[in-house]
Amino acid sequence: MSYWKPNLYLTFKQERTQPSIDLVGKIEKENPLRIIDIGCGPGNSTFVLKNRCPGAEIIGIDNSESMIEQAKEKDNDIQWICKDVQFALSELGTFDIVFSNAAIQWIPDQHLLLQRLFQMLNSGGILAVQVPCTKNANSYRVAKT
Repeated sequence: MSYWKPNLYLTFKQERTQPSIDLVGKIEKENPLRIIDIGCGPGNSTFVLKNRCPGAEIIGIDNSESMIEQAKEKDNDIQWICKDVQFALSELGTFDIVFSNAAIQWIPDQHLLLQRLFQMLNSGGILAVQVPCTKNANSYRVAKT
């Protein structure tokens, strides 16, 4: 499992949450029953999903125990799971929305991961994923040299 510092992560909560708000706003799915947030962190993206789909069963999954603990403190109605998503997730069932904001870029073998995520969709389900474009970021340029 990985270790993140939730309070440090949330120092830029609005900046980290806005892409989730934007992505959720593009989802055209009426009354989804089951939603999973892959790489949910401390739950900020998951809470955006819950506000948009208050009647849905929602699962937030992340590989950081500290992030999951922070999320649990804020909402017990959501099922929070600490698990590495690079391994099979089929035991969680299928979903109307499989969502991930700024997380899967950290997971090795995205080709296989995306296949698994598509397999988790119910018929007519939506895969809503965004990853940041970092190729022009200073941190990327420094790491590349």
